Amino acid sequence: MRCHHFAKQLPALGILGVIGLGLAGCASPPSSTDAQWRLSQDRLQAEQSSPPVEGTLTLAAAIDRALRLNLAQKARQVEAALASGQVDLAELEMLPTLTTRTSGSDRRNDRVTRSVDLATGLPAPGRFISQDREHVVQELSLSWNLIDFGLGYLNTRQAQARLAMTEQRNRKAAHQLAQDVRVAYWRAASAQMLLPKIERAIAQAERALSDSQLLAQSRLRNPQDVLRYQKQLLENLRLLEALASDFEQAQVDLAHLIQHPLGSALTLVLPERSRVDQALLDAPIGELEREAIAQHPDLREQLAASDMAEIEAHKVWARLFPNVRLSVGDFRDSDRFQVNPRWQESSWQISWNLVHLFTLQTQERFAKAGIAAADQRRIATQMAVIAQVHVARVMLLASQRQLERAESIWQTDQRLADIARLRENAGSLSALERVSSDVAAILSEARRYQSLAQHQAAMGKLVFSLGRDTQPELALAPRATLIAHQHPSAGQ
Repeated sequence: MRCHHFAKQLPALGILGVIGLGLAGCASPPSSTDAQWRLSQDRLQAEQSSPPVEGTLTLAAAIDRALRLNLAQKARQVEAALASGQVDLAELEMLPTLTTRTSGSDRRNDRVTRSVDLATGLPAPGRFISQDREHVVQELSLSWNLIDFGLGYLNTRQAQARLAMTEQRNRKAAHQLAQDVRVAYWRAASAQMLLPKIERAIAQAERALSDSQLLAQSRLRNPQDVLRYQKQLLENLRLLEALASDFEQAQVDLAHLIQHPLGSALTLVLPERSRVDQALLDAPIGELEREAIAQHPDLREQLAASDMAEIEAHKVWARLFPNVRLSVGDFRDSDRFQVNPRWQESSWQISWNLVHLFTLQTQERFAKAGIAAADQRRIATQMAVIAQVHVARVMLLASQRQLERAESIWQTDQRLADIARLRENAGSLSALERVSSDVAAILSEARRYQSLAQHQAAMGKLVFSLGRDTQPELALAPRATLIAHQHPSAGQ
């Protein structure tokens, strides 16, 4: 009988074996071809989602494009959307449980029972079959668990705090991206203005260097003077080529930040110099500190982290209470011996995990340590935010002075270059002196643009240290609606 029963199970075991082998094949690591195909698809998707810039590009448009199309920024927004979805999932944990269950029973022999007479205590004659060999029980029940509801509520609050932390990190990252775009834009705009001048100066220096080599071969001048002359020309060439290389890199950096095809040209509009908000410089430092404490993203993030630590302590106490479970259900039984094959049932249950009483001290100590750590991080962050306000204000004043000095030096070098050009036309100036004056004028102009970029960055740093958002509608857009708008194919 057992052999016959085992023989009937052989086909089922064979099917299970085939399924197991199939799952094992699915668990094998992807091949290098699959990885290359996936990477190529990723690059194609990145290129298709970022159309090239058409026409001229302003600084405001560059920042707007970076906040919308930068891939790292998109990844952060997707993470924020996931955090928002976790809040919705945590809220679902508070719902009661609706369960449908079907169970079957198949006995190899009948369930036979005996009866005893209540009055005499003697066994009644005969035996009785009280249940079918095969029967199915169907159940639809609704249950509610007090501990699960309480923990679900606390988990929802933690998910909300986690979402707040993600949003504040997104604010900070968006501002940093805008700062990077601003600096890269000024560098690229400087390159657009200065690269033609640099190329002309390099050509002049190379011609002068070639002439000096002919002069050295003719032996009409002292060889030591000729070598000193060539060294100065080579030094000027080195400075010009280094500056040109830095400017070319700036264009690549800007294209990467705004998600423009690398290697494609950009036509930039040199931005006007924005003036310093004098109210920021005239405001009392205490007022600026209070504004920063109220709005800075780092401090808001730490406040949310403190909330999470306190909620974790509440969860420790919530697990300590007895658990109450209430349930109602509708049942059906196919057993033909049942007089009432369908019935409704309600039940309640109270349980208490006594182990939590013995581990309460350890769990409470751990929760308090988490709260203390969050408090210390929040205090340290607040002091760091206050220091950022002071440092940003000092840097803004210093960058303003450096910008004024750089403009004075640039104007002086421009006048010297004009004088050198006039002297060269009059034949009273050597090519080396002309090249040196042009190089000095180009370098001072480049430093002027660099000072402008640093001044704009210092202004942005002070504004952000106060917790202000220049483009809040883009910096704080973590919801799934934004992601669906940027990735319309995500729902397909």
